Amino acid sequence: MRPGNRLIIMILLACSCSYPFAQSIEEGAIAQPSMPVPNMDMPKPVIKAPATGLTDEKSNGQSADNNSSPAPNEADDVISGKWAIRFEDLRDRSLDLTLWSSGKDKIMGYGTLTKNGAEISMTASGSLRENELVMVVKSGQAELGSADYSEYDLDMLVENSTLSGTYTLSSGTGASINGNATAIKR
Repeated sequence: MRPGNRLIIMILLACSCSYPFAQSIEEGAIAQPSMPVPNMDMPKPVIKAPATGLTDEKSNGQSADNNSSPAPNEADDVISGKWAIRFEDLRDRSLDLTLWSSGKDKIMGYGTLTKNGAEISMTASGSLRENELVMVVKSGQAELGSADYSEYDLDMLVENSTLSGTYTLSSGTGASINGNATAIKR
């Protein structure tokens, strides 16, 4: 054997003392890792209420955050609640919506369109400025271009607990219908 090969073998034998050895364990025993394992625990998610500018502290009428405005009272929030919308020219359908304010003048909601006895989930979004409500109500499941898709563009005036104005219905078939609509707060 060459002297260089002997030197390499001696170095390998000397270094092998610093490496962990594989040890046999008894049959059925669970081996313990010789190296530290990483921590794979996921942190718990932090779930916060949506930021709407309103607080849950209604006892004193002031918000907990000094930078936001006071929570509105019931008289100021005339649009929040459940509404039954009827279409003058489309007597075979009605729209029941739950609406709420999601900021200064933004309105959001969801509900059900009843058409010939069948119920379709709907979503709503729009704005309320002074006493004018402009809102788009869309089918919740179907996509544009589908025969089941429908979209109602509502332009209504708020008076007491009623809404009255016009609508434009756009359907998945491309047809468009205009007419009058009224709504009553439940």
